[in-house]
Amino acid sequence: MEIRRVSLIAPKPTVPLGASHYLIMLWWGLPLLGTILKQHGYDVRVFFEVVKPVDWEFVDSSQAVGFQTLACNAHRTFEFIRRIKARNERTVTIIGDTLPTALPEDMLRHCDFVVRQEGDVALPDLLDALRTGRDLRLVPGISYKIDENQVVHNPDAPLAPDIDIIPDLSLVHGWMGLNRWKLLLRGRAQMQVVQTSRGCPYACSFCIVPMMFNAHTYRLRSVDNVIEEIKGKLAASDCRRFMFVDNYFGGNRRQAKELLRRILAEGIQFRCFAFCRLEIYKDPEFLTLLKQAGFDPLFIGFESFNDSTLQSFDKHQTAARIIEAIKTIHAHGLRISGSFIIGSDDDTVESIRANIDAALRYGIDNINIFPLAALPGRGPQPIPRRRMILLDYDFGSGNHVAIFPKNMKPSTLQKEYIRAYRQFNNVGTALQALRQGNIQAGIERFAAYMAHRAIIADIEKRYLPLLYQVEGGLYDEQERLIEDKLPPHGVVAEGYILPPEEETLFDPTLQQNMAVANFDPGFTSHAPGDLVSVAAIPDVARGHTLDMALRKCYGNQI
Repeated sequence: MEIRRVSLIAPKPTVPLGASHYLIMLWWGLPLLGTILKQHGYDVRVFFEVVKPVDWEFVDSSQAVGFQTLACNAHRTFEFIRRIKARNERTVTIIGDTLPTALPEDMLRHCDFVVRQEGDVALPDLLDALRTGRDLRLVPGISYKIDENQVVHNPDAPLAPDIDIIPDLSLVHGWMGLNRWKLLLRGRAQMQVVQTSRGCPYACSFCIVPMMFNAHTYRLRSVDNVIEEIKGKLAASDCRRFMFVDNYFGGNRRQAKELLRRILAEGIQFRCFAFCRLEIYKDPEFLTLLKQAGFDPLFIGFESFNDSTLQSFDKHQTAARIIEAIKTIHAHGLRISGSFIIGSDDDTVESIRANIDAALRYGIDNINIFPLAALPGRGPQPIPRRRMILLDYDFGSGNHVAIFPKNMKPSTLQKEYIRAYRQFNNVGTALQALRQGNIQAGIERFAAYMAHRAIIADIEKRYLPLLYQVEGGLYDEQERLIEDKLPPHGVVAEGYILPPEEETLFDPTLQQNMAVANFDPGFTSHAPGDLVSVAAIPDVARGHTLDMALRKCYGNQI
């Protein structure tokens, strides 16, 4: 089939989110994929609805349309696909990112293909297969339907062998024309994003990173490539606020230091927000370089001050080390945006409140709170399926309680989330920070207070009443969960298709470049060879010929 023009779309979220209340920023994936497809010869345009409305004339003239889909924008994605298909049934629709990776069967109710995990290799490979008539069974990393009753999951794609690609932001509709002064008049601010590494050497039990990149995988971009990207973005825009979207900036300390030294040597002036782990406090040279290079604040996943909770999360840290890290990092003049997970099996109302009190007591500058949650994936999961709550994709934004906690009702945990944010982010704490001379923290606390007003109002209006309904009869008088009364497959909205619990994970044998690769000086990366052997093709796919599969998916248009 002919595929010349491709649209890539990130629909706007359909629920209030934190920083999106005032930040205009791009998600990393789509501009990168657009650049890769452009290198493959496609006419590509990338649309972020938060930047500028979609140009439907271009989309309607595209033969393939891809979507970056999270729970928070899933309904908007489905709405767009219905519009696209109504105008041209032959347009190929593709969904990718975390939600489709976890729930490909359900996504295929709405689209033609799901690209699981990374799309760097899988997406251009899929488009090439459709364009040339190559066997879809030989495209790793995709899921698709043979008919209404049968879904094919090809083996996972290999991890992208080359991540030294600078996204071409001229492909993003409206991005180059943003003006920070006009944005400020709308109460918005622009932020640039850069990625220097992918994956994480760790595998915390609550984290989705192992699902997207495989546990313990960590790949690095070259320092020269990152510097070139930063300088290019500074030259093309007056925005000097950056976010490093690495899952762990500093996972390879040697290379991170080299990058920071280059930033200083090149005279790059910017302010940068980065995600780190508390281990960095043991490296004073690294902390000094971070401060000198303009990294402020550091986002650090503390998760809890309770040692048993930290152990259950596989965090490899203790409350004593957290306190020591906070003091050491502050002593280097660096601010901290601390992350906390609430609702573990060790948590009580008292322990949650103690965490927030400790965060204030030890001077954490900003706070991020997330109720413990997990996507209902394949194979063994940290949270049993019967304890999951999935009432609507809108409620998978990271702000909503999506499990049955052991020591309190879901509604109680949700109210503790609300209480914690109101305790930490309010006009009083913002003014207190300002009086202490911490001007940036004061401003950010006030901004977070304003952002979470909308989030909390939406939770109280739409979600808490649903939690009151689903938790009835499942807890005793002390709000202890009665697990025997839970539905065997959790509380899931009617019509959603979850992956089978008993099914093993997708075949990971095709993935390479594990964590050790970037820590072994003698390691030499090599391009993958034959990506799929006949033996690796799932039985369900092997039973269908290319012709049958394509024609059942697309009729006679091929």
